[in-house]
Amino acid sequence: MIIIESLLLFCLGLVSGGVNSIAGGGGLLQLPGLLFIASLAGSQAGGAVALQSYFGANKIASFAGAIMAMREYGQRVALPKGMIIGACCASFIGGVIGTYTLLLTPNDILKPIVLVLMALALGVVLYQRSFGHAHMPRLRGWLEIFTGVCLGGALGFYDGFFGPGTGSFLIICFVLFFGYELLIATACAKAVNLMSNGASVLMFGISGAVSLQIILISAVPLGFGNIVGAMIGSRLALRGGNVFIRRILSGMITLAFILLAWRWYGMG
Repeated sequence: MIIIESLLLFCLGLVSGGVNSIAGGGGLLQLPGLLFIASLAGSQAGGAVALQSYFGANKIASFAGAIMAMREYGQRVALPKGMIIGACCASFIGGVIGTYTLLLTPNDILKPIVLVLMALALGVVLYQRSFGHAHMPRLRGWLEIFTGVCLGGALGFYDGFFGPGTGSFLIICFVLFFGYELLIATACAKAVNLMSNGASVLMFGISGAVSLQIILISAVPLGFGNIVGAMIGSRLALRGGNVFIRRILSGMITLAFILLAWRWYGMG
């Protein structure tokens, strides 16, 4: 049974890691899939401690995939170094603060806001047919770095506090506010999201509330799947270019909107 569970988790990681590396949104598939596979395997996924362990396994696997995606993009895409360093540092700090805030404050208030933002984001991507096709940077010098720090901190906090659609929001923000083409925007988003994921992994490690057994059984095959999926997805994005990324991005935002609306408002 463990072998079958591991194969299912590897396949799940393969898909979510591939989607994440191109347009973000893989986490919307990965965590529900992880909990579903765990229930099929007879694991006790309902308790608070078990759920924290699965959340931890999910973040560890995503972190592994993000490292691979960043490696692939970093070798082939020239990133604006000053901006990306500032954005990554702010994203890590924001991720830590967001995770702490989540422990103190319910996040239900963000649900309708996120759906509205996703609808607006989808409208922008579909309405502007040339969205992200040309690289026309709008910001320079310290203004670019400062804006990157603000964006990284805000979405790093959002990722730690809430999470859904972080990668897709980052890509769209890098195109709209910075004027980057989609390929560069995706590479920048992977770097920033890597740091917020790293912050979450760190917080789960410090908490001491995660089960080592669940992490080993779930995170390892899921993580390997994410690594392979991220490698394939990144290379597909690099080969397909801006048009390919735009199609996947619009599809994932649509799917994310439907899944989240159904999960939050259509199940009760």
